[in-house]
Amino acid sequence: MKTLCFFILLLVGTACTADPGAAVGTGLATAVWNAPPTASTHVLVIATDYVSGDVSSLDTVSLILSPMEMFTQPGAPAHVSGDTIARVIGETAVLLDRSPGEGDDATYFDLRETPPTLLGQRGLLAPTEGGSSAGARPTANAHDFLVVDNRHAYVSRWDMDSLGVIALATGEVTGTVDLRPYTDGAPLPEPDALARVGTEVWLTLERLGVDPLVPSHTGVIVRIDPARDAVTGTVTLPFANPTGSMQPAPDGDGVVLAAVGDYHVVGDGGVLQVHVNGTVTVAVRETDVGGNIDAVSVLDSHRLLLRVPGAETSGTSGAVSSTALVAWDLTTRTPTVWRTWSLWNPAAPLVLGDRVYVGDPGDLRHGGAGVRVYGLDGREVTTAPVPVRSGFIPYDIEPAP
Repeated sequence: MKTLCFFILLLVGTACTADPGAAVGTGLATAVWNAPPTASTHVLVIATDYVSGDVSSLDTVSLILSPMEMFTQPGAPAHVSGDTIARVIGETAVLLDRSPGEGDDATYFDLRETPPTLLGQRGLLAPTEGGSSAGARPTANAHDFLVVDNRHAYVSRWDMDSLGVIALATGEVTGTVDLRPYTDGAPLPEPDALARVGTEVWLTLERLGVDPLVPSHTGVIVRIDPARDAVTGTVTLPFANPTGSMQPAPDGDGVVLAAVGDYHVVGDGGVLQVHVNGTVTVAVRETDVGGNIDAVSVLDSHRLLLRVPGAETSGTSGAVSSTALVAWDLTTRTPTVWRTWSLWNPAAPLVLGDRVYVGDPGDLRHGGAGVRVYGLDGREVTTAPVPVRSGFIPYDIEPAP
């Protein structure tokens, strides 16, 4: 995910001197990607102070948050910067560090052990893209990771003009899917979210244009056949800047996603449902909730949970003055505000079973920041945020075994 106040810093760097990915760890051949689905007993919480990062595990029963010091202790092989996100697939955790000059890599851990076992750390560029160079090289800026079968995965790389194809046995980027034909004249395709839809993989392209805070192109979804690693079609979206994850639609037909448009403007974006047949309907408009919409989760068959920041106020800095957590009823078309904050909240809410895990950024100095837990009815289970590391705020919240 992108945070607005960190947004420009991610874009200005075009070269990175980080190691392209040393072959450390016990080896990815032992990774378990296809474990049978089980109830998540923990939630991974990635926190940030926008310089460095922190990883903790929240027990979903006791609601005790335990630091996973192996990720952040001095000399730890897994660098956790201020711009790190996680993806958990089966029994394997993938940390995507997007910080130019410090990380820009993927680190893999086996979650079957306590503490987790390091499997490997790899760069996110193919050798033909400079991934084998130890010197200056392009940045990948990974935004999502999806295992597509028992042999390979995809990684979306926001700073690259192609989708990375990763061999699961080694963690290496062994190929790419060219996205340049789908930029519509934008400098880069800016690939973001990945989702499995039937036999296809769908990938959002933001195509923001020269000024990323004032998008010049509408977004698009490219449809990929993972058996051939080839694009088979596209779906043009009516709004710009599709941001955040794609979620299975409540009615089972395709996906829902947020397309925020221009953060300066309320009314040029909303929540879209992209149907399996490629048609697009607008599920929620920004004017329905009185703010931008840049993240969506599914509560149940007729309700969505939205992250609703106010209009960006400072022109170029990307500062947002408020964020609201809003439930939207698709049947009655009415909003219910669960909580508001007087600052930007970067963590998208996680719906897991009958609970919702919500990052709370605290006050303007991040005092009191932590994780709140709600029931699906919007009633808070916690009496106060479960605190994260002092001075940090929740940045990414992901389910774990």
